[in-house]
Amino acid sequence: IQTFVHSSSSASMGSTRSSSSASPTNIDLRPHVTVAPLTSHIVSRATGFVAKGLVRNLGADTIWLFDHVNNNYYIDVQAIVDPESHTWSAPDRPLGSASDRLPFEVTAMVVVATPQCTSTLQTNVSSGNAKLPDLPPGCLTIKPPLTVTVTKE
Repeated sequence: IQTFVHSSSSASMGSTRSSSSASPTNIDLRPHVTVAPLTSHIVSRATGFVAKGLVRNLGADTIWLFDHVNNNYYIDVQAIVDPESHTWSAPDRPLGSASDRLPFEVTAMVVVATPQCTSTLQTNVSSGNAKLPDLPPGCLTIKPPLTVTVTKE
């Protein structure tokens, strides 16, 4: 499992509160995001895969899934975050385009987005502009990327 600790200008690096002994305790308020390993790296174009993991202290930040193809980022989907179970998930389907010859690889990037970045991504999605040459300010990728091989329709 890959763990990512994100610190941005919108997230506090830490906070102090008093404990019963009256000495301050540092509380880490930075988002912590984990990415679970994929159950399979061989997938179909139609079914794709679901990226998922655990998250803590996300605050106003969001998680997004992108395809990274030919040095461009393609916005796939904003992840669904369940605050009760501290989990997130983002389906990536369908994969590629009908003109892509099988088999082919797809590399997906998981991104933690600040509110500024989220606003930019939402604007791009609503205007139909899912292709970006670079990630907007406030978008930070979780390494390593997820790579799958698409072997069937």
